[in-house]
This record gives sequence, C-alpha cells and structure tokens, in this order.
Amino acid sequence: MQLNEQLTRQAKHYSAVRARLWGAVPAVVKKVPSLTVVLPELVVKPAPAPEGRTRKIKPREEPVDHVYAFWVYRLQHKGWRNPTEHAKMICFAARVPWDVFIGKTRSEYLTKLRERIAWELRQRNLSFPQIGLVINREHTSVLHSVRKYEMKMGKRAAKKWVERKRRQADESHERCKAKEQA
Repeated sequence: MQLNEQLTRQAKHYSAVRARLWGAVPAVVKKVPSLTVVLPELVVKPAPAPEGRTRKIKPREEPVDHVYAFWVYRLQHKGWRNPTEHAKMICFAARVPWDVFIGKTRSEYLTKLRERIAWELRQRNLSFPQIGLVINREHTSVLHSVRKYEMKMGKRAAKKWVERKRRQADESHERCKAKEQA
C-alpha cells in the first residue's frame, strides 16, 4: 500500500515538472498496479559513512554532454573554421559554455583554457588585437597569455619575458607601498 502511494506521488511530481518545462497541462495520474514488487529486504543500501565523517555525494555528470559533443562534431567536420569557430570548438570540447569563456570569470581552469586558445590562434598567424576580438580580451592580455603558454612549453624567450614582467610588477608594487607609507 505504501509503495503505491509513493509511486502516485512520484508520478504527480513528474507530471508537474513536465508541465512546468513544456507548458503542458499536467495529466491526471491514474493508479496503476505495480507489475514488480521489490521487497525491502532485497534493496541494497549504501554502506554507512565511518563515524565522525559525512558521506560525500558524487556530482552528476552534465545532462547536456550530448549537446557539446554534437557541437564539437559539427565544427570538426566543417571544411574550414574561422578563428571564432576554432575557439568555440575547443571550449565545447572542454565543456565550457561560450558565454562563460568570454565572460569576466578568472578561475584557473578558464584562464588556462584562454591561454591555450590564444596560443593556438596565434599559430594561425592572427595578430594580438584580432585574437583579443575573438576571446573578448585586450591585445596586451592576449600577448601575456601567449607568452605564459609558451613558457609552460619550455620556450626560453617567453620565460625571460614573463619573469621580467613579474619583476616589474613587484617593483611597481613596492614603489606604491613606499609612497603610501611616506
């Protein structure tokens, strides 16, 4: 008896969700006898968490993975891609929405992805301002991203450039602190 009530409640909830998503009028849920009865003794319960710890819930995978996969597939099989399409393809392969990628978020994952895309676009002989238009950044930010990516790849000139810029930033910071204290 309790199982039928639970199934009825669940069916009502699902029809309400469908109505909210699709704008349809929820259908009247009919009570249908269950064809399979699961005995409570047969249900496998997860092992309890060790004492003093809470059990972590694993995040579900994105339900739109098939959409990203389709976009990547469509862009990969296109004869020629413009720079924006090339950047979008890499974003979709990394499962990052394009709006988030060109937005102001500065998380480490996104900045590394921006560095990689800026470097790849630079390999296509695009200028820094052109790359900046594609990824919604200034040309100096693009220059820095390309140099940082090259530094990770082991290019000595890029490593020297990034170290010099860090040193200049530290010196400027020290000058500002000295002015504030004086």
